Amino acid sequence: MIWLEIRLLFFLFLLGLLGCFGVAAVAEFRSSRKGAGLLLRLIEMVIGVIAFFALLFGFLGNTGLSRAWLSWTMVDVLVLVGLLSLFSKYASRAALILVLLGNGILTICWYYNGAYQNVTDDRTGSIQWVNEWHTAAISFPPTYGQDGDIYLLRPNDYRGPTGLYLVALTRQRWEIRPSGGICTLPAIADDGTILFGTGTSDSAFSGLYGGQGPVWAVSPEGGKKWTYEFPLATFFPSRDFGGGSVIPAKSPACSQPAVAADGTTYWLGHGVYALTSDGAPRWAFDPGEDFYSLAIAEDGSLYALADGALYTLAPDGTQRWKYSFEESKYFAGEVAVGTDGTVYFTNRNPGLSSQLFALTPQGILKWRNESYDLQGGPLIGPDGTVYITVSVHIQGDGNAKEVVALDPKGEAKWNTPEGSSLLDLGSDGTIYICYVRDLFAISPRGRMLWKANLPEDKFIHIPTDVVTLAPNAKFYIGDFTGRLGTLDAPPGLATSGWPARFHDARNTARAGAH
Repeated sequence: MIWLEIRLLFFLFLLGLLGCFGVAAVAEFRSSRKGAGLLLRLIEMVIGVIAFFALLFGFLGNTGLSRAWLSWTMVDVLVLVGLLSLFSKYASRAALILVLLGNGILTICWYYNGAYQNVTDDRTGSIQWVNEWHTAAISFPPTYGQDGDIYLLRPNDYRGPTGLYLVALTRQRWEIRPSGGICTLPAIADDGTILFGTGTSDSAFSGLYGGQGPVWAVSPEGGKKWTYEFPLATFFPSRDFGGGSVIPAKSPACSQPAVAADGTTYWLGHGVYALTSDGAPRWAFDPGEDFYSLAIAEDGSLYALADGALYTLAPDGTQRWKYSFEESKYFAGEVAVGTDGTVYFTNRNPGLSSQLFALTPQGILKWRNESYDLQGGPLIGPDGTVYITVSVHIQGDGNAKEVVALDPKGEAKWNTPEGSSLLDLGSDGTIYICYVRDLFAISPRGRMLWKANLPEDKFIHIPTDVVTLAPNAKFYIGDFTGRLGTLDAPPGLATSGWPARFHDARNTARAGAH
C-alpha cells in the first residue's frame, strides 16, 4: 500500500512538472502578444519538455556522451534557457514563474541523474606498489594488525601443502602453511594473536569458508600457540541446492570468527561455540539451528544469525532474546551493529526476496525494508546511515549493482550509479565504493569526490575488489599479477558504527574495535 502511494505521488509530481510548461504554453497562445517573441518563448518551453522526456526515457543516451557529461550538458542548457526566459517578454507573470519552476526542477533532476559523477580528481598515480609476487593474484583483502603489520592469504605455489597460506609483512617477514590450507580470513585479537581455520588435509582443500580442519592461533612472530579441533556434531551440515549443487559439511573452524576484547573467539556451525584465549572450549549454544553470521556489540552481547532467527547471547552463552523471521532454503545473511546499539541483519535469498531488518538492543523491530535485492551485508555510518549494495534490473541489459544509502528510519536517501559496489566507510563520513573500474570516494550526501583506477584482470577485464581501508589512513590494494599497493586516504577507516564487512581491518566483527 505504501509503495502504491509513493508511485501515485511520483506520477503526480511528473504530471505537475510537465504541466508547468503546458499551462505556460496555453497562457502564451491565449495572450495578445504574438510575433517572433512568442516563437522564442515556445522554443524555451519545448526545450523544457524535451529535457523532461529525455530524463524520463533516456533517449539522449545514444549521443555518445557519458552519463556525467550528458547530465552536465543538460544542466548547462537548462540554466541558459532559464536565464534567457528572464529576458523574454512573457504575457503573464504566472507563465514566466511556471517556466522558471519547471526548468529549475529539471536542472536539479539532471544534476542528480549523473552530473555529480564527473570527477576530475584522479589519484591513480598516487598508488604505490610496494610488494610483488609473480606466482598468482592477490585474491583476498589484506588484514591489518594494530602494530601496522599486513597479513595476506596467498594461493598454493607448489612449495608446501595444498591450499591458502598466510604471509606476514612484518619486520621479520614470515609465512605459515597449515596442512589443508587456511579457510578463513585471519582475525587478529587485541594482543596480536592471529586466528584462522584450516582445511582437513592436502587432498581435501575446499577454499575459503570450506573445510573440516582445526582452528589455529599464531603469535605475531609466526609461532603456533595452540590449535583446537571441533567435534563432528558441531559441524555445519552439507546443503543441497538441487541441480547437483551441494556444499559439503564444514567445521565451525571454517566460519569467520568474532573476537571479543578478552580474547574469547566465537565460531559458528550447528550452534555457536566459544573458545578461550588459550584455545579451550568455554561454552556451546546449541538450539538446533545452523548459524551463518555473528557480530559482537560494545557491551559484549553476541548476535548470532540463523536461518529464521536472530539470537542474542550474553558473554557467558545464555540466551537473552530471539527474533524470528521466515525461513528459506537459499538463506544467506549478515549482521552489523550501529553506534546506538541498533542491530541490523539481512535475510537474503539470491535471486528471490530480500529483507533488511533493524532491531533495538532489546529485540524490538524498528523497521524492515523489503525494497531491494540485497547483495551483501550493511555498513553503518556514525550518524546511523545504512549503506548496502543492491542489485537493480536494467531494461534490456540484465542486472547491475548499485549502493543505496538509507536514513536511520530505513528510507532511501540516495544511490550510486549502476555498476558500483560498497567497500568501506571513512572516519570523516566518506563512503568508498568500486564503480565500474575505479575506486571512488563519495561524500555523505552522495557527491563523488575523487577516484583511482583499480587494476583489472587482463583476460576478463574486471577490477580487483581486494581492497582494505586501514586506520592508518591508507588503502591496501591487491591486484591480479600479485602486486600489493598502498593509497593514502586520510583520515582512515571509521572507528564507530560498522564501517567494514567484519567491522575493522583486523576482522574482529566487534563493535568498538579498531
